[in-house]
Parts: sequence; structure tokens; C-alpha cells
Amino acid sequence: MCVSKLLICVWSFLVRVLIIITLFLAYLYFSLPNVSNLRYVSYQEPLEVLTREGQLIESFGKVHRIPITIDQVPHHLIQAILVTEDQRFYVHPGIDLIGIGRALRELLSTGEKRQGASTITMQVARNFFLGREKTYFRKINEILLALAIERSISKDEILELYFNKIYFGHRAYGIAAAARNYYDKTLAELSIAEMAMLAGLPKSPSRNNPIGNPKAAIARRDLILGKMLDKGVIDQQSYAKALVEPVVLKVEKKASQLYASGRYIADMTRQTLVKALGPKVYEEGIKVYTTVSADKQISAARALTEGLSQYDRKEGWHGQKRENLSGLYDHDQKAWRKKMWLEQVPNEISAAMVVDINGGVLLVDRLFDSACRYVSIENECWLSPNWCRGNTGRMDAEELGIKLGEVVYIKEGEDHLSITQIPRAQGALVALNAHSGEIEALVGGYHFGRSHFNRAIQAFRQPGSAIKPLFYAAAIEKGYTMATKVNDSPIVMEDIHGENDLWRPKNVDHVFKGPIRLRQALIQSRNLVSVRIVNDLGVDSVRGFLEGFGIDVSKQPQTLSMSLGSGLVSPLQLARAFTAFPNHGVVEPVSWISRVENSRGEAIMDEEAIRQAEKSMLPLETQSRSQSMSPETAYIMASGLRDVVRFGTGRLANSLNRNDIYGKTGTSNDQIDAWFSGFNADLVTTVWVGHDDKAAKSLKGVGARVALPIWTKFMGEVLPKEQRQIEEPDNIVRVRINRDTGLPVKGDLTNSMLEMFNKANLPSDEIVEKTQEASEEYEFSMRDDLF
Repeated sequence: MCVSKLLICVWSFLVRVLIIITLFLAYLYFSLPNVSNLRYVSYQEPLEVLTREGQLIESFGKVHRIPITIDQVPHHLIQAILVTEDQRFYVHPGIDLIGIGRALRELLSTGEKRQGASTITMQVARNFFLGREKTYFRKINEILLALAIERSISKDEILELYFNKIYFGHRAYGIAAAARNYYDKTLAELSIAEMAMLAGLPKSPSRNNPIGNPKAAIARRDLILGKMLDKGVIDQQSYAKALVEPVVLKVEKKASQLYASGRYIADMTRQTLVKALGPKVYEEGIKVYTTVSADKQISAARALTEGLSQYDRKEGWHGQKRENLSGLYDHDQKAWRKKMWLEQVPNEISAAMVVDINGGVLLVDRLFDSACRYVSIENECWLSPNWCRGNTGRMDAEELGIKLGEVVYIKEGEDHLSITQIPRAQGALVALNAHSGEIEALVGGYHFGRSHFNRAIQAFRQPGSAIKPLFYAAAIEKGYTMATKVNDSPIVMEDIHGENDLWRPKNVDHVFKGPIRLRQALIQSRNLVSVRIVNDLGVDSVRGFLEGFGIDVSKQPQTLSMSLGSGLVSPLQLARAFTAFPNHGVVEPVSWISRVENSRGEAIMDEEAIRQAEKSMLPLETQSRSQSMSPETAYIMASGLRDVVRFGTGRLANSLNRNDIYGKTGTSNDQIDAWFSGFNADLVTTVWVGHDDKAAKSLKGVGARVALPIWTKFMGEVLPKEQRQIEEPDNIVRVRINRDTGLPVKGDLTNSMLEMFNKANLPSDEIVEKTQEASEEYEFSMRDDLF
């Protein structure tokens, strides 16, 4: 009787508990969020900056995500995830009872809570609706949500959510972002080995990360490949091939060339959009199409970085402080790899740690090398200027201050490694469309990761002689001609606006040539001629003229020293000013954004809004269209700048074997700044080189030797084979003049040549008709009359 009552009591208690649990679960179930909304989920997407062709330069945001649909995921990648995360995905109702049973058995046997038994559906529930805390209550909610999700949407829709939401490490949310971040590939381009490695990341994005822990990542990859073989997803041949496939990550390929080269223009665009639209741009999947040409941008960065590296050899070995990582190398390889990752420079060099030294031979270890490699410094004469001059001994690393454990930089040759270094000198390159003012390429320094300072738009430096063409243009506008003679002779002047009572400017070569025609003075860059021109026109008048070119006159001195380029300009400002020469005297506002779209591809800013956004970033450079000089003056000046290239300080550019290039070198006082600004009929490019610390040291070379080689390399790569001459205005005429006097010749033609004039400013009525013969004679006479 007592037993019967006890059983009734127990049964009654169990029924009540069951009812309570049922009611509790029912309450939880009906309190769940509306999972059907998963059909309309919107993802947090980064801001993307793209080239004019639609190629990605860089993305910005807390997360990196590229939403995809399930039909974009390759079959083998789906199977790699399923055999890893949820083998019974297509047969269970959202929860895997077999997996749950296994997890319960482990809990009872060990007494420990572990996450096991989570299906893909449960992971989707957790990532969209729940937090990461590990509690029984959350696990119950997760199970109920998984059941509800399976009743609301299809299996493929669940997989699609999973592929877009799950974290894969390295800022990558979603499988497409992971493919780009790790391999710089689309999903369709992934190999089976790469798919298996990505499939191993969701379980532990940190521990199995191929960047931070390559050994663990490869072991996890191989395990997944074995599962794929066992399940018949791949055959034995594919399995064997995948096992031996080398791991080639994005960083080993020096990131993407476009990313590495375009970070300055990308960051400039990011700042512009944030000013215009606010911080929401980082989350709404906005795409910004720039005017940048992908090929030109890559060529610009390559020309600048290689040019700076080549110049850097003139400065010799820096002996700069280098980080010592020997402690981490011996005791914490994971931390060592992270440090080495931070030391990488996405150009043509790589960071390496010195693990052994034998005189002039270094043994170094780099990321992603399967073994240490040797680097010989014995024949690197640039390391020490006096080393190879009659010295029969061998270069010793100890003499350079290189120690075990230090990070050095290595350049990969065809069959060997050579030591190099990050240049001390910096530089900038800007390329503008001559007719629209659009930025086609912009590089603001050697490496954005080491310095975010954008020298193309933020560095205001003395242009030296590179700004002289603007003074000459002002003179021609005021009645001078290229035949006008100006005295190139010593001058002592009272500079009433300056700090000194007397001013004694000199030519660079300390030679004075007396009266000289304007064209000759431009070719030879005679300082005293520029001084006399500005003095004659008036400093205030010339400053006003410069303003029409978009030059910041507040940064120009109100003294005659302005005539020698002692004011300050940015590379972008000088490039914009030079667009007037091939563009018939017109200066267009600078622009670099062509279209702004939302994640659905709809334009969200009209033309006016884009221009206003650019103006907020660069108010001076984006000022309105200006007719800075007449088309005739622009054409005459362009002819003079072509002669600078053919016969003057820009002669190095003749290596391009073109007759459609024009330009002017510039070097500031004490060789602190080196410039070359030049163009053809369609593209204007300005290059600046110098040290960020103006007082640090002079450059070992002038503009023709430091900046011009960079300009020549870039233009040689991007200019089309077909040469394009600047269109000649109708009012240009040619008159035969005496070489010595610059006056028109009527009789004896022995010492004569042809010179260009604006028809409205002729020195005589004796006009040579613009015939083909006259043009050819002009070319011949100029070759015969260098200076």
C-alpha cells in the first residue's frame, strides 16, 4: 500500500515536472524571435573603394564581408564544410540527436560542459539571435531556434546564411571574404586544398589560422581532406594532389598589387565619404567608384617604390635601429610570426630575421619560407661607399651593425636573395587627366602601412625651378615672347618685403650668360632671368596669376625669392597647374570620385553632391574651372617645355624615344626637394622626392637625377604607343629671327631660326606661313640651337 502511494506520488511529481517543463519550453518557443525574418536579413557590409574598371582597391569597416548566394559556393566547398561541421545536415531537423547524445555522454563521464553537438542550423541561430556565452539556458534557446528555423526556411537558405555570417578569422565574416582575405581569390578560383583549409577555420579561427599558426592550419586541412576522401567527395588523386599543395597566402603574394599601390587614394576617398555621409558608410555596403585606372595606379606605385629604393643606395646603409626578435623566435613562434607579419612591406621586399652570421653571409628566416636561406652581402658595394674602392677584403655584417635576431629586409632575385632596406627618402606621384582633371593615379609615399601621411596632397614643399613655367607663362601673357632677350647677369636688389636688406640670387652653375632669349633661359633654367621677369611683372601681379592655376598663394612669399620657387606647393597642386599647358590654358577642378552606390547598385549621390564632398576634402584643388592663360600662350609654353626635355635638364626622358613629352625639373635650395612635372597631350604627371624632415639632410642628386627617373619609368609603362601631339591653336605663327638678337630677319638668313609667336603679339609683319616645310625647318633649327 505504501509502495503504491509512493509510486503515485512519484508519478504525480514527474507529471507535474513534465507539465512545467513543457509549459516552460512552450513559453520559450513562442517567445522566440520571428525567424522567418531571416529571409530578409541585411548584412553589415564594409565601404568598398574601387577603380574606374570596378576592381577593388580597399574595403573599410569593422567587418569584412562579401555577401553571396548559395549557388555561388562551389560543390566541393559546401561538402568540405559539411564533413567538418555537420555531416547529417541534410537529414536532421535542426538538431542532431546522435551528436547531442555523444555530448551528454561526455558531460556525464567528465563533468565538463562542452559546446559539442552544434549543427549548422544551431550555429546560424546562435550567430543571428544569441550571444556567445555557454549556458544551459542559451543552449535550450539555441535548440528551439534551430527547430523553428528549419520549419521556416529551406536547408539551402540556412547554408547561405551560414556562409555569409560565420567568422573565419583575419577580419573575414563569411566565406567569400575569407577567400579574398587569405588567398585574394573568388570562391570559384579556390583549389580543393584551399577550400579544406577555409573549412577548418570556423571551429577555431585563431588556433587554425594559416597566418598565425600555419602548422595547425595545415594539420586541420589535411584532416578535412581525409574526411572528404572517406565520404567520397574527392577521389584519391585529388586527395594526394591537395596534400602536397603549397600554402600560398595573400600576404606572400605581397597582398594584391592594387591594394598595396592604392591605399593612399583609397584612404583619401574614405575620408571624403565619411565627411559627406557620416560613419554609417562603414556598415551599409557602399561602393565608391573612383577615376583611378588600375594599370596606371599599379605602375605609379611600382615606379615610385623602385625609384626610391634605387635612389636609397646612393645614401648607403642607414644603420637604423632594428627590432630584435630572437627571444620570440626561440620561445614563442606564434608571437614571432605576428611580429614578422607587422614588419612586412607590400612592395618587392620582405622582412627576414637573422638567425646566423658568418662574416659577410647571413642565414635568415622569413614568413612562408619552408627553410632558412642564405644572403651574401660581400659584393654589395652600396652598403659602404668606400668598401669596394681598392679593398681586397670582404664585407663583414658586424661592420654594418647587423646582429643575430634582428629584422632586415630582403629582395628576391632570379636565383638569390640580396639585402636591402626601407628608404629614408619619401616621395609622391600624381597623374591627372589633362582635360578633365580626374586623378588617374596617386601614390602618397613609399608604404602606407608605415606612414599614413599622404604627401601627394599634404606635403607642401619648395618646387624650385619646377614652378618657373608659370612665371614664363605670365610674362608671355604680358607681352613677352620666346624671342625676348632678358639679361642673365648678376643682380643685387633691395628686397623690401624680405628679411634681408640686400638679395644676391645666383644661377646653379654660378655662370652668367648675359642677354639670353626666353626659350634658351627656360631650357637652361636660368635663375636670374626668372628674377628679372617677376620683378618686371610685379610680385603681386604674379601671385594673382598663380592663383588662376590653383596654387595656394598664401604659401607663396611676397618677395622676389618666389621667382626661384621658394614658395610651397603640393604635388597635386603643381600637377593641376601643369594641366593648363596641354589643355589650351584651361585648368579643370580635380576630381577622383565618379559614382557612389548602395549595396543594391543604386546611386546615392548625384554629381553635385559628389563634387561638394570632394570640395570639403580639397577645397583649393577642386575650385572651379579656370582659363589661366590663352590657348596660344599654353601652346608656346608647351613647345618650350618640350625643348627642356629634348635639350635641357629633362634630357633623361629622351630614353622613351618619343617626341610628344614635355616637362620641367625642379630642385629646391640645398637639394632638399627634387621634382619633375611633365605631360603629353592627355596625361600630366608630377613626381616629388625628399625627406619628411626637411632639416634632416639634402638629397644626393637634383630633380633630373632623383625625380625624373621615376617619372620616366611610370610614363614609359602607361603611355600608349601612338604618340599624341598637343593641338595647335589657329593664332600660332612662326617668324624667322636672328639667334643672337631675337629680332625678325628680313635678309641674311645665315644666323637665323624659326620661333613661335601669338599672332596678336608679333615682333614684325614678316610672317612665315605655317606650312609643313616651315615646321620641319623649325625642328632642325632648334636641334642646331641648343643653348
